[in-house]
Amino acid sequence: MRKFLSILLVVAMVFSLVVVGKVPVAKANITGLRTVSDDTNLPTYVMGELITGKTTVAGNVYLKDVSGNILDNYYLSSPGNFVLRTSQSNIKEGKYYVEDSVPSDVYVYLKYNISNVTPASAPAVGDNVLVSGRLYLGDTAQTNVEDGTTVILAYESDPDTHTWTVVTTGTTLNGYFNFYATFANAARYALFVNDGYAPDASTSGTF
Repeated sequence: MRKFLSILLVVAMVFSLVVVGKVPVAKANITGLRTVSDDTNLPTYVMGELITGKTTVAGNVYLKDVSGNILDNYYLSSPGNFVLRTSQSNIKEGKYYVEDSVPSDVYVYLKYNISNVTPASAPAVGDNVLVSGRLYLGDTAQTNVEDGTTVILAYESDPDTHTWTVVTTGTTLNGYFNFYATFANAARYALFVNDGYAPDASTSGTF
């Protein structure tokens, strides 16, 4: 699994993750999550959006990180619909669990918000251009991602195996990243993020 902010240019620009090997199947008692996203192979939400679904058991429904820490919970006195928030100011991009009173492997993927992205259109092959943007969380204050979060520009060097080759990297400061890069290949480019929370992309070579 690769954390992939954005498909950038075919020589394409959207922010997200690459295909994971296997899609966890939701338990029969948890239904109604968002349709699986093509880029993450998981139900995917931008931070700040609500996760809604339905469970067939009463009790608490939790949003947990991969270490089992609880980010949010919703109590149901009887089976029904639940709502979980993703507006916390201390979370990172990646995989999270949705879990009711029966432990399970129901995953969702939470993405950073991204704005002010350049280039806004595809550069010509060989162009050296500024790659920039802002990453922030889903809380009311739109808290910036941590300084030093690594943003990776890579191109899809083998579409058949979804292999990506790193072009260059930059880091965030006050939520913003900016670096120059040469788009030397006629290929699909994407931005990935490495922020210390799974899954993280490699910062060199291929992945």
